Amino acid sequence: MRPIPQLDWERVEAVVADLHRLSPAALPLLGEAALRGIPILHAAPVYEGYTGRVLLEAPYAEALAAGGPRGFYPLFKRIWELGAVLLFSPLILLGLLLVGLLVYWDLGRPILFAQERVGLGGRPFRAYKFRTMKGAPRQGVYAGEEASRITPLGRILRRYRLDELPQLWNVVRGEMSLIGPRPEQKVLAEAYAREIPLYALRHAVRPGLTGWAQVHHGYAEGLEGAREKLSYDLYYIKHLSFWLDMRIVVRTLWVLLTGFGAK
Repeated sequence: MRPIPQLDWERVEAVVADLHRLSPAALPLLGEAALRGIPILHAAPVYEGYTGRVLLEAPYAEALAAGGPRGFYPLFKRIWELGAVLLFSPLILLGLLLVGLLVYWDLGRPILFAQERVGLGGRPFRAYKFRTMKGAPRQGVYAGEEASRITPLGRILRRYRLDELPQLWNVVRGEMSLIGPRPEQKVLAEAYAREIPLYALRHAVRPGLTGWAQVHHGYAEGLEGAREKLSYDLYYIKHLSFWLDMRIVVRTLWVLLTGFGAK
């Protein structure tokens, strides 16, 4: 057993340890910290605080399996989001009209397309978007594979997320929220659920127009990208609150100005 190195305890503010997987060699150090009244912090919440993600590996993810958020806020969230959409409906309708005319000029009819996405509780719904590419949309295809079909106007709409304005109708219908995990295509969601444990937990809340993963990670493709986004989505679900939603709103405005993560 390796000896515990001598520490300058006067400079130690806290000890971070993986309390689920403690090595016997660490026990003397933790005992000394406890005797000195120094806080001993579990590694998982420290990791969450620094990264904005949750650890998906067992046993850290066990607590996530308890289900979705509880309490008053999920109901209040629905009320304030619907109120915000109704309050800004004149501007929203004007934006829909202007973007719709541009899409009609660029691609003709139809100006919208609907795609099956997975919503609250794993229930499928049809999400609406403005067309940004030539030809009919394809299910189960990543945006990166469709880059050659996107028109110059479509690239602008995607960069500033204007192609997603019609999804405000999904918000009004209760199929989506303003803030939450982005709704995944049904074909891809089913494939990810077979490969990624706990993937279905992202459906414990309504999907959103913007979310914690979008403002931190941006667009991602493939299994590894889905796994990384899931770590952000489950952090959001675990820590769901009004103040977290407000942080996402502020960061979303920055994303819209910079075009971060657009495809």
